[in-house]
Amino acid sequence: MARQPIPPFLVPRTAPDVTWTLTPAAPSVTVEEGRLVGWDHTCDLSVGVRAVLEPAELAAACGLGEGTVLGLALGWRASGSGLRAQEVVCELSPSGVTEGSMQLDGTDLGGVLRVSATVVVVRAVGGGPVSPSRAGAVLAQQSRTWMLEGVGDRFPVELVDFGVAGIRDHRAAWVLRVDRTDPTWDVTAAVRLQINRGHPVAAALAAGDAVPEVRSVLRTDVARQLVDLACGLRDFSVAWDVWPDGSLGQALSGLLAAVFPGMDIEEIRALREDAPEDYAAVLQGSTAFLETEGAG
Repeated sequence: MARQPIPPFLVPRTAPDVTWTLTPAAPSVTVEEGRLVGWDHTCDLSVGVRAVLEPAELAAACGLGEGTVLGLALGWRASGSGLRAQEVVCELSPSGVTEGSMQLDGTDLGGVLRVSATVVVVRAVGGGPVSPSRAGAVLAQQSRTWMLEGVGDRFPVELVDFGVAGIRDHRAAWVLRVDRTDPTWDVTAAVRLQINRGHPVAAALAAGDAVPEVRSVLRTDVARQLVDLACGLRDFSVAWDVWPDGSLGQALSGLLAAVFPGMDIEEIRALREDAPEDYAAVLQGSTAFLETEGAG
């Protein structure tokens, strides 16, 4: 597992107080904790940030002098498209409250969206040998993630006759196959969803003709299997940055952060073992089980 790098200069001890807002361009799309319901690639997004921090205090904590200019850099990356961007840096306001925004094109997005607000040095004045002196030096960062698509939207899907393929029970509607060998492998190579050609409801699902309730059952079942998988992996971390981009570990991390926001893997495991009914309820609620609005 990757370790957090230690900067070779002084940084503030306290993290910035950051509040995020996410506004879809389409009124039919709703924002919930950790996910968007009803989003697709035709819907652009507006991301706003409000950061409460005192630039003079931050500069002093880093050993920098009066006249130092600090900025807030906004960035984003999307796991589904693999795209990322760093937005314009806005200077920290002397008032202690800095606001900024980003406009994101829906065609650039997909999967899990991660946005970040990074406090950087714009111009350093004074300072000692352990003070940050170069423009762009990172002093602190806060991030937030949202799941933009239904679970499994980016997995390879195969239409298979379970009776011919030798699946243990040919009456099953679908099977999720996951290669657990290495969570750093590409998720599209590690995960496959096989849908039973011989199951009438599942076949309609593969053809795009299934009712929304069936798609929601699939979404919840796939999410449950993937969460169970993550809980069974040794040394797993619900932390986006420790996994390679596009990897199974990163996909599982994004899923767990969306389904169980604010919980680490040990807390999720404890909920699963000690209160399985609550665990199941959270999974149903967070994956819109049997909901028709925004299913897809």
